[in-house]
Amino acid sequence: MKYTVTYENPNTQYIPITVEIDVTEDNFVELQFPVWRPGRYERADFAKNIHSFQVLDENKKIIDSFKSTKDSWKVDCEGTRSIFVSYKFYSAELNAGSTFMDDQQLYMNPVNCLIYLKDRQDMSCQLTLDLPTNFEIACGSAFKNNTAVFKNYHELVDSPFIASNKLTHFEFECRKIKFHLWFQGSVKLDDTKILKDIKAYTIAQIDRFGSFPVDEYHYLYQILPIKAYHGVEHQKSTVIALGPTYDLMSKLYDDFLGVS
Repeated sequence: MKYTVTYENPNTQYIPITVEIDVTEDNFVELQFPVWRPGRYERADFAKNIHSFQVLDENKKIIDSFKSTKDSWKVDCEGTRSIFVSYKFYSAELNAGSTFMDDQQLYMNPVNCLIYLKDRQDMSCQLTLDLPTNFEIACGSAFKNNTAVFKNYHELVDSPFIASNKLTHFEFECRKIKFHLWFQGSVKLDDTKILKDIKAYTIAQIDRFGSFPVDEYHYLYQILPIKAYHGVEHQKSTVIALGPTYDLMSKLYDDFLGVS
């Protein structure tokens, strides 16, 4: 499954998404939208945010599909080598587990919005981001030329990212592990203090546990102008939403370290 996510018309907050799927050996397939996400132990209804859903064949002709449940579609693909599923995802909510787009950033938790085939969750996936040239990508997985390859769908949807031209980035190494801190939002940061304090608890925790499960780890911070305190953990990263912005290095600093 090859996904393309496009940053365009950001003020509409509808993210265009296209998925290319090889169906050479299939007469029909069932497309499934996620109904879960990390940190939420209940069914979710992300499919309610889908608009302009359609399926095309390799000649860009619309082919038959119908909604079989509130979050799945059946597609007749007999005689078709590839299908192209396209839709727009409404993204107006900003927290540590959501997906959001505006004129400042494209922020995505892929588990909110990337459709899949049930029987191909263990196959390799590719994600390409169509972005402005001045955008950086903050993510626990590596992008090259705005494209990342994942060993399976599970790794893909456990890899949130922020794409923006307003990211602040710090990094440090601890016990041979590289840590990245990415901040989205207009905030004055004391990087010397932040790195000293985060490195201190990182050393203590790694020494207590005796190891760390990955070679690189990314903190993705959404620093908001409103009151917020929310974090969601992932294998190679964590997303943290915190605010209000002006209190980060003062009243909020203990909360900042605590949630981190």
